Amino acid sequence: MRSPCSADPSAVKVGAVPTDIAGVSGRSLHQRRWRGSADAAVGRPLVALVAFALLVIAVLSGVGGERTTTVITDVGSFVAASVATVACIQAGRRAADDARAWILLGVASGLWAVGEALWTFVEVVLGDEVAFPSVADVAYLAAVPVALWGLVTFAPRRGLHGRTRTVLDGCLVGGSLLFVAWAAVLGPLWRDGASGSSAHVVELAYPVTDVAMAAVAILVLQVADPTSRRALRWLSVGLLVMAATDMAYAWVANAGAFASSNPIGLGWPVGYLCIVVAARSATRSRQGTSAASAVDSKLSIVLPYAPLVVVAAIAIPRFADGRDLGPFLAINGLAVIVIIIVRQGLTALELRSTVLALHERETELRELALHDPLTGLANRVHFAASFARSLTRGTGRAAVLYIDLDEFKHVNDHFGHAVGDALLVEVARRLQHCVTDGMLLARLGGDEFVVLVDEGEEAGEALAERILDAFGTVVRVDGDTFAISASIGLAAVPPGGTEDEAIRRADAAMYVAKGSGKARAVRYPDETFVIATREPGARPDGSDGWSQRSID
Repeated sequence: MRSPCSADPSAVKVGAVPTDIAGVSGRSLHQRRWRGSADAAVGRPLVALVAFALLVIAVLSGVGGERTTTVITDVGSFVAASVATVACIQAGRRAADDARAWILLGVASGLWAVGEALWTFVEVVLGDEVAFPSVADVAYLAAVPVALWGLVTFAPRRGLHGRTRTVLDGCLVGGSLLFVAWAAVLGPLWRDGASGSSAHVVELAYPVTDVAMAAVAILVLQVADPTSRRALRWLSVGLLVMAATDMAYAWVANAGAFASSNPIGLGWPVGYLCIVVAARSATRSRQGTSAASAVDSKLSIVLPYAPLVVVAAIAIPRFADGRDLGPFLAINGLAVIVIIIVRQGLTALELRSTVLALHERETELRELALHDPLTGLANRVHFAASFARSLTRGTGRAAVLYIDLDEFKHVNDHFGHAVGDALLVEVARRLQHCVTDGMLLARLGGDEFVVLVDEGEEAGEALAERILDAFGTVVRVDGDTFAISASIGLAAVPPGGTEDEAIRRADAAMYVAKGSGKARAVRYPDETFVIATREPGARPDGSDGWSQRSID
């Protein structure tokens, strides 16, 4: 807890360097400031703790009589509410992401402080008994919607399902707390009081509104950013303490036995001081997480259902003894059950959506793992798996084509990698038009491609001819024209051979083709047998510059 002096901005502000220490080294000055802030961080909570302990002792022991106890309780509540006001405003100036929420809570605390001031003025200064209801009650109750607004502001923006679930969780927590409050306090007060009178309505308004604030605080706690949860825990504790105090006050006041000297009155300054601690715990900014993409914590799963344990503890014994719940509790309980059913249905829909999203993501990852991201062709992993399946089928006729573009390095060097990538995409498109069913086209990397041909070497030779023909037309990229060609190696898969061995053979044949003048295809191991070649000096500009040779 913080003492009232902690609300003074000058108490934590590092001022200008005094003239008498202007010559002190930066390190020494830093050490002095650090020690001063450390002493303040340790001393102020101790002062607050000692002060509150003395307040509790004075109230419980009745030191100085009822009048003194009343003064201590009233003034203590006013001071605690005032400190909460200042602390929340300071938190709003410090915590950029939650500034509006803390400012609104500061306004709400200010209204509570106004109510405490009016109550203290009448009871302590004038020495009169405070009328009920009074102007102070207007200030107290006016703070509730402002506080609710501030609490809701802590909640992050979520999608439709997330917002719907948040509302259902709020109704579930609020309905459960209202069930408990009505069974324990509000129901007997409603039956015993003068139903419909303004005093009776105001008397019940306090615990009801406090239950609403506590429910919203608990709800926001489960969906808020993790960096805000420490402050929200203290806010929730403070509002729950105030709710319990208001219920106890309503119970005692209904019996006509309440006085400001009653120890119950200590609950209000305790609640205000919890708000002070919450404000002092506010972080400057949210870091590292986004509520739209974060996975729900265990707290968010369990917390909405926690009050149901108390509801069951109240309802089950009544049913066991044959006692009637009464119309209000029956309707309230039915509403809670309906909310649970709807909430579980929404959870099932969210789970289904999550499973579908995960399945889609799994499919995407599988595609990324098996395909080249630039061209969309199969990659080396996909090729290896298909090669293994081809061997399993045991046709004994499979062949491999190794395709390497000629002089492609010059494209990247002179025109840049962006143009080179566009050229590779166009090459992949032309190669796809050349392959047929039963063939797998893959990109190994760079300007190297490979094709698995299940039908054997003859189908591979025909494919090589189609590929060389496909490169007979120039390619235009960003206004530039490129004449492309490729050297091709063809190798039959040896019996019991591996993928690496087949690729190595086709690669060796490709290098023979490249060393023999490029723009041609060679079969392994007959490196002197040219499958297809281009006449020397012919350019791949769409003309009939290709000559075909049969293999004897």
